Amino acid sequence: MARCEFCGVEADFPFICSYCRRPYCVGHRLPEAHECPNIIFARPPDHVRKIFEGRLEEPARHVRPVLTSELKQLLLAWLVLGFCFSVNSLTAPQLFITTLLISLGTLGLGFIGHELAHRYVAR
Repeated sequence: MARCEFCGVEADFPFICSYCRRPYCVGHRLPEAHECPNIIFARPPDHVRKIFEGRLEEPARHVRPVLTSELKQLLLAWLVLGFCFSVNSLTAPQLFITTLLISLGTLGLGFIGHELAHRYVAR
């Protein structure tokens, strides 16, 4: 059984600090709680804004082009999905085209909406 390096309490399952590699109890497992000497490595660097000619300069934002690989992948998946749902009618070309267009219109739009919902929820 290990003892907490901060308070000396015996811990059945001690937490090992990722920064100082010492054992701690549940109450002192976070670097802030046990005054970790290596806490400087646990904190992200402060965001520094540069003042240029009396104006506050914001960090540059990366603007992604509209046709990204993500959009290309969505369009390809839409076409594959439409094809997969209309493959039954490959023997009759006219029926295949009709079924493909219906699949792209109904299932495809639902698929695109579903994937865009994933994208916006993740942000």
